[in-house]
Amino acid sequence: MEPPAHQAALELLESVELLESVELPVQVLQVLLYQLFILRFFLHQITRIRPALLIIQLLFFRQLTPPMVLLLLKYQIHR
Repeated sequence: MEPPAHQAALELLESVELLESVELPVQVLQVLLYQLFILRFFLHQITRIRPALLIIQLLFFRQLTPPMVLLLLKYQIHR
């Protein structure tokens, strides 16, 4: 049986793959890139998924749509 964090990551990636089939407007992509730039420092220092989830929720949940949050998490998981 896989660890809970690993299982959560796999489920999250499946959700992100579904989202990637939807085309995003250029403005949405620009906002996402800007937020990724801001998050880069924080994500660089995080090695576990749960703290990354917590930081993203605390700092950006009200500014980002759920699909953007999932894309940010995909960035974290693949780094």
